[in-house]
Amino acid sequence: MHVVQFERSERIIWVPVTLWGPLGEQELQFILDTGTSVTVVNTAIIDKLGYSAKMGTTRSRLVGVEGAQEGYQLEVKRIAILGLTIESCEVYCHDFEDRFGVQGLVGMDLLIDREIFIDGPNGVLKIGP
Repeated sequence: MHVVQFERSERIIWVPVTLWGPLGEQELQFILDTGTSVTVVNTAIIDKLGYSAKMGTTRSRLVGVEGAQEGYQLEVKRIAILGLTIESCEVYCHDFEDRFGVQGLVGMDLLIDREIFIDGPNGVLKIGP
């Protein structure tokens, strides 16, 4: 079982993520988002790791509270998240506004086969195998 503490007052669950690319690795903070079906990475992060839109496998379109946004899908070298390391993982690459400080979203594609326990009163997230 992997355990992450979160700050209840923020009403957001931030989770540590490590992402590998052609230029190395980077430790990041993503938001756990059970309302999105896919894992999304800020294109600014993707660019810093040495990927580009030209390396994308297909275009994508995500619809959120601010409307539709165009992006692309990309296979990243490796991603480590919530005690799980995945080689050759497909993510969606989209722009995020800097004012929110969001580097990415952990979607249900990486969570669907795992047990998830959110203890809101104590600010604890537990992820099982």
